[in-house]
Amino acid sequence: MHDAKAVLYLHALTGMHPGTGTALGTVDLPVSREKHSRWPNIPGSSLKGVLRDAYRQQVNEGDLKKADEHKQVVTIFGPPSGDSNLHSGALSVTDARLLAFPVRSLKGVFAWVTCPGSLQRYKRDLELCGISTEWDIPHVDEGKALTSQGSPLVVAGRHVVLEEFEYERTGGQETIAKWIAAHAIHDEATADRFKTHMVVLNDDAFDHYARYGTEVVARIGLDYERKTVATVPSSTRSSCRRRCCSTPS
Repeated sequence: MHDAKAVLYLHALTGMHPGTGTALGTVDLPVSREKHSRWPNIPGSSLKGVLRDAYRQQVNEGDLKKADEHKQVVTIFGPPSGDSNLHSGALSVTDARLLAFPVRSLKGVFAWVTCPGSLQRYKRDLELCGISTEWDIPHVDEGKALTSQGSPLVVAGRHVVLEEFEYERTGGQETIAKWIAAHAIHDEATADRFKTHMVVLNDDAFDHYARYGTEVVARIGLDYERKTVATVPSSTRSSCRRRCCSTPS
């Protein structure tokens, strides 16, 4: 049996919401997050479902159900949901983990922010797939930032301002940014921008943006029976408010 490994890259060009279903309280559609880090992720099961749907459309003969039972589809992705207990598919997909997070910048519009912790596991995944890298994991002190020389993000020659926080530029990351741009980004214009707009912060600073920097879109909940705005009991509302404040999405 052929054992192949590959790294799949996802670049969100528009707002994306990998949700976890519903929840009580102000944020009723929370973003999917890793349990240990609370960083956003996309479950591997969701990715596998999208890949299965795309592949079965390629083998579609006018009937999606028939395509879902196609030999290659079943072999790669497993039997349809009704027969999923028979055997698993040959393809295994892990969760999509955060590598670089877009953050508003005082100059240069926005930056792609990453950190040593995120780069470390990225490098580990590459090595598991037999891909060697030409860069080492950098060390970044609190309040410091690494970005390319001459980056349009730099203010007054030595500072980077992301959201309401200011960081002192203490070095470059050209080797890392160029490697990622060459291997993960196929659009030439985006790759060039990534080289100058990638910023490496320390893990705690990155953690703040990954936890609290995701967009929250307010929606009005409806009572489907009465067709009116849904209300939450006061006892539930107070407990939900405390819970949402401790783990906002």
